[in-house]
Amino acid sequence: VGVGVGVGVGVGVGVGVGVGGGGTSQFALTPPALGLTAWSLDYTPDASGLPDLPLRTVPTTLFDSLKWKQDTDLDPNMRALQASVEFAGEFSTWSSYHTKVTSVLPEATLWVKDPTLSPNLWTQDTAYVEGELAALRERMADERDRYMPEIVAQSNGISSYWLNLLGIGGEHHYWTVALMGAALRCGEMAMIHYKDQVRRPRPSELCNGLLLPFGFPRHSSWPSGHSTQGHLLSRLLLNINGVNDRFGPAAGDPGELMWLALRCAESRERAGFHYRTDTLAGMALAQMLEKLIIGYIGSNTTSMFARILNNAQAEWP
Repeated sequence: VGVGVGVGVGVGVGVGVGVGGGGTSQFALTPPALGLTAWSLDYTPDASGLPDLPLRTVPTTLFDSLKWKQDTDLDPNMRALQASVEFAGEFSTWSSYHTKVTSVLPEATLWVKDPTLSPNLWTQDTAYVEGELAALRERMADERDRYMPEIVAQSNGISSYWLNLLGIGGEHHYWTVALMGAALRCGEMAMIHYKDQVRRPRPSELCNGLLLPFGFPRHSSWPSGHSTQGHLLSRLLLNINGVNDRFGPAAGDPGELMWLALRCAESRERAGFHYRTDTLAGMALAQMLEKLIIGYIGSNTTSMFARILNNAQAEWP
């Protein structure tokens, strides 16, 4: 009989870049390389009389040189937040876009008996919704297990997939990251408003057999937030000429960025969180929101949104 005891100690350091668009945490705006660091504060007097901790302060003459630069010292997600304030100021324009989805993509409201009514009066076309639920059960059986790592990874954020596809980080593409953050924040703001107007039940509320892998967010179904944010993100990025040249559409090909937006949205269908018409609504709304934002930039050339997009152009020669 043998007994063994092992003890191991490991230290890991990770460096990366994140794009914000939603809730924050204690370390949400801390650069990953400057993350939590454990210090053992020992105040035992040094035998040689040296101070326990460094006591020297920066000379007054260095004060001006240490002032934060106006541009890239600030976290790019804060630039995104400034742009989202401008977007919020256009609420009277985009607040009713959900009533216009049918004119942009009629398939997005096929689940509604009469989409000409005010959205708060919409009722479902039961036969059509039954077909949507059947399609979701099929995706659950055929695809969910294979896509589960992707579904989990995208549940609380999608930006890393776009960063990976573009092959960028925050150090050399500061303004591109800021544009991505603005897209996510504006998309989130809009979709929460639209969801609150329609309040469509989630698929699993109508079909228990969808067996969700984990709970859905505490907001209603239509439109899909992942679809709205993902498609708006890709659309705004394609307004950067260098990005459009490399990742934009070609003959018979939507391009990698639009492919990624749809793939991300469809993962929510595979998980059972969204109907297909939720995904389509997000696509249509993103199209309208992009047009609004680009129009705003054209009419407000000194705005933060304009500054972000113009500087992002220079990052993609």
